[in-house]
Amino acid sequence: TGVQRVLVRSNGKLELTGANGFNTANWSAINNRYNFERGSTVEYSYAGNQSVLCQTNFLSTPNYQYWNLNLSGSGNKTLFAPTVLTVRGNLTITGSATMDQSINSPDIVIGGNWNNWGQQGFNQTLNTSKRVNFIGSGISPTTSTQTITCPGGEIFTNLAIYKSTGAPSSVRMFSPVTVTNQLQLGTLNANAYGILDLNKNPLTITNPTTSG
Repeated sequence: TGVQRVLVRSNGKLELTGANGFNTANWSAINNRYNFERGSTVEYSYAGNQSVLCQTNFLSTPNYQYWNLNLSGSGNKTLFAPTVLTVRGNLTITGSATMDQSINSPDIVIGGNWNNWGQQGFNQTLNTSKRVNFIGSGISPTTSTQTITCPGGEIFTNLAIYKSTGAPSSVRMFSPVTVTNQLQLGTLNANAYGILDLNKNPLTITNPTTSG
């Protein structure tokens, strides 16, 4: 059947406006190749429920992982695979859309900023072995500063911050944050560390388990 390739260039955007999105019912990682360049954006914008493909659906090559990911419109944007959603740039949730981690419980890896329209915009997993990981631009631990913005406050089951050694950097809170299980600061490997900058916002750990 051949191999179909779609290249989304830097500053380009691929917008999925239909209910099927990438049509996960017929998805094949063998005959479909998507290359998301640095600075590109994929947006799921249907006014209703959509499935959001994760890293294993795009193979393991870094260019098959999202750079910027926008979830807009309305309805649940369900993370499709139970492995990992990797966003090398910014994650943005707008409109009344909800990113749903709870059904398949993938880990989430963020290389840029976390922007959510409100607390109802993220339905976190209850699986205490899964995390939202802030690493830095391009998904390798870096010294870049990342931010969390969610009017009304964001809730994570597990939150982990892994930053590179070198010039101090952090994840900076522009909204209140609640962690219901574990906050982990650093220790991804011998060269990673974590700084969470509260930026005068409250941090609540409801089942206090913190490591670093």
